[in-house]
Amino acid sequence: MQAYFLKAGLWILPVRLQRVLRMQLSYYRSWQGTKLVEPCTHHTCSLAERAGDFTPDSRLFLEQALFIPAVYYILALRVRAMALSDISDSFKHFNVIVTPTEPMVALKVSEQLIRFGEAEEDINFATGRYVAPFNLTGLPAISIPCDFSTEGLPIGMRIIGNAYEESTVLRVAHAYEQKAEWYKQ
Repeated sequence: MQAYFLKAGLWILPVRLQRVLRMQLSYYRSWQGTKLVEPCTHHTCSLAERAGDFTPDSRLFLEQALFIPAVYYILALRVRAMALSDISDSFKHFNVIVTPTEPMVALKVSEQLIRFGEAEEDINFATGRYVAPFNLTGLPAISIPCDFSTEGLPIGMRIIGNAYEESTVLRVAHAYEQKAEWYKQ
């Protein structure tokens, strides 16, 4: 992967987001709260007036937010502010942050637990590990293929940019894809 970035004229330097790493569970729970409450707030009138226009799954997703206490949402907003502060500091030195899309390759639909060494983890938490901090902050991001597993399943990488830097994220993704040519496989 690094070779393709270098071919595209992009430099890679490691960065550790210490508080982001320590607060994974808080980010995940906060993201869960905001991803429910904020869409529900947007659709409140539509839900009340035209509930039948929503698919059952969509309606259930939105209505779950009605049972989240305000105190949890306020805490989620505080965690969001901390995450944004920590991650934004990295953009003083870097144009983008690159992470794995997921901590594992694609799973079977029936799998509920994933094993990491000796530990088993709920699939919902595991798949949100690299997503939650960035979705919580609302920073622009894209996931693109960067390799394939031995089983031929795609492996993705996420490119995250600073606020309002969607064009930078897309340019980096495009430059990488042109050099790596994973789209040809």
